[in-house]
Amino acid sequence: VVPACAAIALIKTGSFNDENGDGSAQAGETIDYTFRIENTGLNVTLTNITVTDSLVTVLGGPLASLAPGAVDNSTFTASYTLTQADVDNRSVTNQATVTGNYTDENGVAQTATDLSDDNSNQEDDPTVTTFVSCTAGASTDGNPTPTDSDGDGINDGNEVNTCEYGENGKLCTDPTEIDSDSDGVNDGEEI
Repeated sequence: VVPACAAIALIKTGSFNDENGDGSAQAGETIDYTFRIENTGLNVTLTNITVTDSLVTVLGGPLASLAPGAVDNSTFTASYTLTQADVDNRSVTNQATVTGNYTDENGVAQTATDLSDDNSNQEDDPTVTTFVSCTAGASTDGNPTPTDSDGDGINDGNEVNTCEYGENGKLCTDPTEIDSDSDGVNDGEEI
């Protein structure tokens, strides 16, 4: 009797969807997840394969069977809607789990399980989906948007915009860096 050598691997990838096309993430925009499952075992076909994820509802499946060496990258998908906390963190991190069933050499039902990795069958690193975000008062067009933290209707110069740095460099301008009349102070009108 040849011993059953069963194993399964899951790679989870995330892709940020900039639905409004402004180059910056906002709450309500989404991340699409894809799941690549491979039967990495040597001599056992896995059956009733499922993917679970604590962050999202995984659609698709269960996958009826997967032969040794076979790959499935289209059965399971998921989508996640960004929260403001995600936007503030500029990333979403999580993992999924894949489970497949098989019968061992003694006729006993067994399970093969794997935590997802972001790019390898050999690791179990969480998937981190990053994106650019400009926080309140910031602009993606290179021009500052006045911030009015004291609610007086005026950017007094000490009400600082925040900026994020992305793949293309600085995405917005801090008004304290602008002093067009060279008096050493952003007077609130220099935006």
